[in-house]
Amino acid sequence: METKRAIKAAVVIAVVAIIWQAGRSLNQIGSSSPSPAAAYNGGTCKTSDIEIRQLDRKGTMIIGELVNHCTIPIGIQIQITFRDASGRVVHTDHFWPASTRNVAPEASVPFMWPIPETAAKEDRMIGDIIEVHRWNQ
Repeated sequence: METKRAIKAAVVIAVVAIIWQAGRSLNQIGSSSPSPAAAYNGGTCKTSDIEIRQLDRKGTMIIGELVNHCTIPIGIQIQITFRDASGRVVHTDHFWPASTRNVAPEASVPFMWPIPETAAKEDRMIGDIIEVHRWNQ
């Protein structure tokens, strides 16, 4: 019974990873759907305007820094995905490094985030900017 559950879980994870990678590939080759974007007072910001300057592992923590290259202050959401040696997704997490604060244009925001136990032994860690949002201040 446990083996069947494990197989079902593995299949679901594999299907989700395939769908996610297919969508990501479409965005990389220029699909018709735009990148997540935000606008404010005539300025705009896209996820592609955000730079992941640093993304490292330090013990049980992820240490990183994001830079806002938009013309407006903006909130930034990042997704971290851990993969095993065969490329399968082991864990994924997304968060707002500056919480509900906007990051000023050309400013950076450093962050620390705990590595979950399920991903502690994995070597591959991938970061993606998945959303930008203008927070009301």
